[in-house]
Amino acid sequence: GPPVDPRVVDQRRHKHPQDLHTRPLRLAITTGGTGTNKEEIKTLLASLSPRLKGQTTTLQLLAYAGTHHDFKQLFIDFAHDNQVTIGKLDNPDAEFRLIHSDHLMEANEKLIEYMFPWADAIITKPSGDMAYEAAASGAALLFLNPLGPWEQAIQQRFQDLKLGTDIPDPAHFADQLIQLEQQHWFTTAQEQALHLPNLYLDGAAHIVAALLRLTR
Repeated sequence: GPPVDPRVVDQRRHKHPQDLHTRPLRLAITTGGTGTNKEEIKTLLASLSPRLKGQTTTLQLLAYAGTHHDFKQLFIDFAHDNQVTIGKLDNPDAEFRLIHSDHLMEANEKLIEYMFPWADAIITKPSGDMAYEAAASGAALLFLNPLGPWEQAIQQRFQDLKLGTDIPDPAHFADQLIQLEQQHWFTTAQEQALHLPNLYLDGAAHIVAALLRLTR
């Protein structure tokens, strides 16, 4: 199975699909190590901005820029242009938060501490790392454009498991989000994520066990 950090899998205990009926949707937006999909992310953020300006909060965002300074600036500019306050990372009720670090290990640790236990759904490229970790954490998946046939296969796998879907038109993502909410898709997808086969959850333990056998 995929080598998902057991600490990520442990975040499943924080996920309760019924909570989606009583509070704003918690949505995380991520970029991978390659730093692609920048224009796609910029476009979908613009689509979401009206939902962050109303008197009633219906959406909470957490943006992950990794170690990419251009993505960090993109998210800062979005918050400034839309008069959205960037909240403290340790405030789970903040309207908008940002994860960035100059060091990859520190950025990844912040994912485990702040994003994986919190997010109802994670916007991600269908990569071999983030997609598997997001699903293992008990989150629904919303896919950015895949990079090549490998990522296309990963996207199809999670769509077949009914816990992921694509974003066909980032410029109208807010409309898609409303349709998914009306269909209770996030609740259903999160329930599917919480019932993933063990193959997706225990890969790291299996890899360590295999290495130990080989070194005996």
